[in-house]
Amino acid sequence: MKDTRFGHFNADGSFTVTTPRTPRNWYNYLFNDGYVTCFSQTAFGEGFAQDDLGRRLPIVTERHLFVVDAETGRWWTAHGLPLSRRYEGFACTHRPGLTVIESTFDGIAMRLSAYVHPELCGEVWDVSLENRSGRPRRLRAIAYDGTNVDGPYNIQSYNTGSAGWDAALNGVVATGAASFGAPEQREAYVFLAGDTPCTGFDTRKNAFIGVYGDFSEPEALQEGGRCRDSDCCGEKICLALQNDADLAPGARASFRYAVSFVQDRAEAPARAAALLAVAPEAAAARAAADLGGAAIRTPN
Repeated sequence: MKDTRFGHFNADGSFTVTTPRTPRNWYNYLFNDGYVTCFSQTAFGEGFAQDDLGRRLPIVTERHLFVVDAETGRWWTAHGLPLSRRYEGFACTHRPGLTVIESTFDGIAMRLSAYVHPELCGEVWDVSLENRSGRPRRLRAIAYDGTNVDGPYNIQSYNTGSAGWDAALNGVVATGAASFGAPEQREAYVFLAGDTPCTGFDTRKNAFIGVYGDFSEPEALQEGGRCRDSDCCGEKICLALQNDADLAPGARASFRYAVSFVQDRAEAPARAAALLAVAPEAAAARAAADLGGAAIRTPN
């Protein structure tokens, strides 16, 4: 008998996870020749650039897509976390090159799609919010990327990177240093950019998450329900972008975000534009071609 407690295979070979509460994170690996990311049924995972010698640059260490009801201050995410929230509907479909998480909470239907560019370094997040509550809603979408381009956080030490808003990018940029593509350390710039004019941002982790907060209760959302527009210097960096949407009953808003890195900051806007222009179907087609049509049949 097939075990369908956690999900099922589909006719096209994809797999749909039907609960965020699997025994452990169930990942989809999304990649091209220079970038690899793993994306679980709750969007957990890491993403890194890799050079010809296998040196890795940790671009994504934590990712979230927070949704805030701007009128009530209530918030949740588009990917089933925190698990204490009781979602009205949840499904995550993994297929080569593409993961799509669909969920419903408090009358808002959400869709989060994740994929990588067929060639360029970086990952893309497509976000859709639909108001099914039967009343007007004022919502905020906040994309969050944790990064270690400035090094991991260590107790009783200091991070030396800096980060802030970049208007030309319509996004936020973090500056660090890494031995990547060459034996010597060079500056590296990790960015999070959006395709829609942003209404807020954060780059200082302690401003958004809080000194004593955590990802299940970010301080910025607890106290104000929005980003705090923080720059960062000498503290742990995060990258967060906010977009607002007023939705009539039945209306939908869509946003797209791209995470990547460059070693020449002047190249960031063009890289972001190229990533934001790629469609999920292109990423899925590249992945299907890479796998060469291999298939395995098993009764397990």
